[in-house]
Amino acid sequence: MTIYSSKIDLKSNIQIKTPLNRCCNCGTTTALSPVLTELKRSRFMLLAGTEITIKQELPYCPNCLKTAKRQPVGMVSKFLMAIIVFFPLLVSLAFMPDSIMNQIPTPIILLSFYLIACILVFWFYSLQKPIGEQTSYYQPIRLKKIKQKFSGEIIGYVLAFTNQQYQNDFIAANRDEINKTTIEIISA
Repeated sequence: MTIYSSKIDLKSNIQIKTPLNRCCNCGTTTALSPVLTELKRSRFMLLAGTEITIKQELPYCPNCLKTAKRQPVGMVSKFLMAIIVFFPLLVSLAFMPDSIMNQIPTPIILLSFYLIACILVFWFYSLQKPIGEQTSYYQPIRLKKIKQKFSGEIIGYVLAFTNQQYQNDFIAANRDEINKTTIEIISA
């Protein structure tokens, strides 16, 4: 039996029905708990940006509970993290022998350090893998896009799912909104 929880987003008046019959990450149907999950979408223009958050109760099993809070990490965030890792590498310049510093141009050393920092950061994130039956180490449902009018009114969402079974349940529960194109589903 499928149970639905209905929430209304007051800013957009789009009704999203959340299937609660299986874990949205691994798909198990036992020991489920609804967890208020924040699906976020950020937009940046140079130094300023906006963030829109949809809070939705989604079903998680005990094994997948931690994934409810883990926001996916984008490429820009990874490169910014590499800059943070880069600075401690700069400190090592003070300990480099003068013979090396005189033979290799400083820009080459700095570029090498940044590449090392990028490799370290991307290696770290590559270790973040789903455990067991999980379909994602991060949130299994992603807010990919927000459709808005020029006035700012939200007229639709584009969502991506890592769990195909849960995606099918979600599509069945939200057929009307999908037909009106206020909710669009894409591959994760």
